[in-house]
Amino acid sequence: MDETNTGPVAGESGYTASSSKPANVDETPLPALDAPWMNASLSPDERAALLLAQMTLAEKIDLVHGEYGPYGFYNAPIPHLGIPALTMADGPTGIHVSNAAVNEGRATAFPAPIALAATWDLATAEQYGDLIGNEAEATGHNVFLGRPTFGACSAIPLWRVRNTTI
Repeated sequence: MDETNTGPVAGESGYTASSSKPANVDETPLPALDAPWMNASLSPDERAALLLAQMTLAEKIDLVHGEYGPYGFYNAPIPHLGIPALTMADGPTGIHVSNAAVNEGRATAFPAPIALAATWDLATAEQYGDLIGNEAEATGHNVFLGRPTFGACSAIPLWRVRNTTI
Protein backbone atom coordinates (compact mmCIF):
# COMPACT_ATOMS: atom_id res chain seq x y z
CA MET A 1 0.00 0.00 0.00
CA ASP A 2 1.12 3.54 -0.45
CA GLU A 3 1.64 5.83 2.55
CA THR A 4 -1.88 7.26 2.39
CA ASN A 5 -3.49 3.80 2.15
CA THR A 6 -5.45 4.85 -0.90
CA GLY A 7 -4.09 2.50 -3.50
CA PRO A 8 -2.40 -0.82 -3.89
CA VAL A 9 1.21 -1.14 -4.85
CA ALA A 10 1.76 -3.69 -7.58
CA GLY A 11 3.75 -6.62 -6.34
CA GLU A 12 3.94 -10.38 -6.25
CA SER A 13 0.26 -10.63 -5.39
CA GLY A 14 -0.65 -9.30 -8.84
CA TYR A 15 -2.49 -6.19 -7.65
CA THR A 16 -2.90 -3.35 -10.07
CA ALA A 17 -3.99 0.17 -9.21
CA SER A 18 -7.00 -0.04 -11.53
CA SER A 19 -8.42 -3.21 -10.00
CA SER A 20 -9.47 -4.37 -6.57
CA LYS A 21 -8.83 -7.99 -7.55
CA PRO A 22 -5.47 -9.69 -8.11
CA ALA A 23 -4.52 -9.90 -11.77
CA ASN A 24 -3.31 -12.98 -13.66
CA VAL A 25 -4.06 -15.49 -10.92
CA ASP A 26 -5.11 -18.95 -12.04
CA GLU A 27 -7.83 -20.05 -9.64
CA THR A 28 -8.90 -23.11 -11.63
CA PRO A 29 -10.51 -25.54 -9.18
CA LEU A 30 -8.52 -28.67 -8.46
CA PRO A 31 -10.41 -31.93 -9.13
CA ALA A 32 -11.16 -33.77 -5.89
CA LEU A 33 -9.51 -36.88 -7.35
CA ASP A 34 -6.20 -35.03 -7.41
CA ALA A 35 -6.68 -33.65 -3.90
CA PRO A 36 -7.53 -36.24 -1.25
CA TRP A 37 -7.72 -33.46 1.37
CA MET A 38 -10.93 -32.31 -0.36
CA ASN A 39 -12.64 -35.62 0.40
CA ALA A 40 -15.46 -34.57 2.74
CA SER A 41 -15.86 -38.15 4.01
CA LEU A 42 -12.52 -37.82 5.84
CA SER A 43 -12.32 -36.14 9.24
CA PRO A 44 -11.10 -32.53 9.36
CA ASP A 45 -7.92 -33.70 11.10
CA GLU A 46 -7.21 -36.24 8.33
CA ARG A 47 -7.88 -33.67 5.63
CA ALA A 48 -5.64 -31.10 7.31
CA ALA A 49 -2.81 -33.63 7.69
CA LEU A 50 -3.06 -34.58 4.00
CA LEU A 51 -3.02 -30.94 2.92
CA LEU A 52 -0.15 -29.93 5.20
CA ALA A 53 1.92 -32.85 3.91
CA GLN A 54 1.65 -31.40 0.39
CA MET A 55 2.54 -27.82 1.35
CA THR A 56 6.05 -26.43 1.22
CA LEU A 57 7.37 -24.51 4.20
CA ALA A 58 7.17 -21.29 2.15
CA GLU A 59 3.48 -21.96 1.36
CA LYS A 60 2.70 -22.58 5.03
CA ILE A 61 4.45 -19.38 6.08
CA ASP A 62 2.74 -17.37 3.35
CA LEU A 63 -0.67 -18.75 4.31
CA VAL A 64 -0.16 -17.82 7.95
CA HIS A 65 1.51 -14.47 7.29
CA GLY A 66 -0.23 -13.10 4.20
CA GLU A 67 0.08 -9.50 3.19
CA TYR A 68 -1.79 -6.23 3.41
CA GLY A 69 -3.49 -5.35 0.16
CA PRO A 70 -6.54 -3.57 -1.23
CA TYR A 71 -8.87 -5.94 0.59
CA GLY A 72 -7.20 -5.40 3.93
CA PHE A 73 -5.63 -8.77 4.61
CA TYR A 74 -4.80 -11.01 1.67
CA ASN A 75 -3.34 -14.44 1.05
CA ALA A 76 -2.37 -15.36 -2.49
CA PRO A 77 -3.97 -18.51 -3.89
CA ILE A 78 -2.12 -21.81 -3.98
CA PRO A 79 -3.73 -23.21 -7.15
CA HIS A 80 -1.92 -26.55 -7.24
CA LEU A 81 -3.47 -27.35 -3.83
CA GLY A 82 -6.91 -25.94 -4.64
CA ILE A 83 -6.57 -23.09 -2.12
CA PRO A 84 -8.22 -19.89 -3.41
CA ALA A 85 -7.00 -16.38 -2.70
CA LEU A 86 -8.17 -15.32 0.76
CA THR A 87 -9.48 -11.77 0.72
CA MET A 88 -10.22 -10.88 4.32
CA ALA A 89 -12.23 -8.07 5.83
CA ASP A 90 -11.95 -7.01 9.42
CA GLY A 91 -15.11 -6.72 11.48
CA PRO A 92 -17.04 -7.06 13.65
CA THR A 93 -19.63 -4.44 12.77
CA GLY A 94 -19.58 -4.94 9.03
CA ILE A 95 -17.04 -5.05 6.26
CA HIS A 96 -14.04 -2.80 6.75
CA VAL A 97 -13.04 -1.37 3.36
CA SER A 98 -9.47 -0.16 3.68
CA ASN A 99 -9.00 1.00 0.12
CA ALA A 100 -10.85 3.58 -1.97
CA ALA A 101 -10.52 1.32 -5.05
CA VAL A 102 -12.74 -1.31 -3.42
CA ASN A 103 -16.46 -0.43 -3.65
CA GLU A 104 -15.46 3.24 -3.90
CA GLY A 105 -14.19 2.95 -0.32
CA ARG A 106 -17.72 2.60 1.03
CA ALA A 107 -19.20 0.09 3.44
CA THR A 108 -22.20 -0.12 5.74
CA ALA A 109 -21.62 0.64 9.41
CA PHE A 110 -23.73 -1.89 11.30
CA PRO A 111 -24.70 -1.58 14.97
CA ALA A 112 -22.38 -3.28 17.48
CA PRO A 113 -23.11 -7.02 17.67
CA ILE A 114 -23.92 -6.74 21.37
CA ALA A 115 -26.95 -4.62 20.38
CA LEU A 116 -28.01 -7.44 18.05
CA ALA A 117 -27.55 -9.98 20.84
CA ALA A 118 -29.72 -7.87 23.14
CA THR A 119 -32.68 -8.34 20.78
CA TRP A 120 -32.75 -12.13 21.36
CA ASP A 121 -34.28 -12.27 17.89
CA LEU A 122 -32.93 -15.07 15.69
CA ALA A 123 -34.58 -13.70 12.54
CA THR A 124 -32.90 -10.33 13.07
CA ALA A 125 -29.57 -12.06 13.71
CA GLU A 126 -29.95 -14.06 10.49
CA GLN A 127 -30.78 -10.90 8.52
CA TYR A 128 -27.75 -9.15 10.06
CA GLY A 129 -25.51 -12.04 8.99
CA ASP A 130 -27.02 -12.14 5.50
CA LEU A 131 -26.42 -8.41 5.06
CA ILE A 132 -22.79 -8.64 6.16
CA GLY A 133 -22.29 -11.69 3.92
CA ASN A 134 -23.81 -9.90 0.93
CA GLU A 135 -21.60 -6.87 1.51
CA ALA A 136 -18.52 -9.09 1.87
CA GLU A 137 -19.29 -10.67 -1.49
CA ALA A 138 -20.04 -7.30 -3.11
CA THR A 139 -16.68 -5.92 -1.97
CA GLY A 140 -14.71 -8.99 -3.09
CA HIS A 141 -14.08 -10.47 0.37
CA ASN A 142 -14.36 -14.19 1.08
CA VAL A 143 -13.26 -14.24 4.73
CA PHE A 144 -14.84 -12.14 7.47
CA LEU A 145 -12.75 -11.59 10.60
CA GLY A 146 -15.14 -11.07 13.48
CA ARG A 147 -14.82 -11.20 17.22
CA PRO A 148 -15.13 -14.46 19.13
CA THR A 149 -18.18 -15.24 21.20
CA PHE A 150 -17.12 -14.82 24.80
CA GLY A 151 -20.21 -14.04 26.82
CA ALA A 152 -18.38 -14.34 30.14
CA CYS A 153 -15.59 -12.01 28.99
CA SER A 154 -18.09 -9.21 28.36
CA ALA A 155 -18.37 -8.77 32.12
CA ILE A 156 -14.60 -8.41 32.61
CA PRO A 157 -13.56 -4.72 32.65
CA LEU A 158 -10.14 -5.53 31.14
CA TRP A 159 -11.76 -7.12 28.06
CA ARG A 160 -11.27 -4.06 25.89
CA VAL A 161 -13.33 -5.22 22.91
CA ARG A 162 -16.35 -6.28 24.94
CA ASN A 163 -18.65 -3.82 23.17
CA THR A 164 -18.06 -5.70 19.90
CA THR A 165 -18.36 -9.18 21.37
CA ILE A 166 -21.50 -11.29 21.46
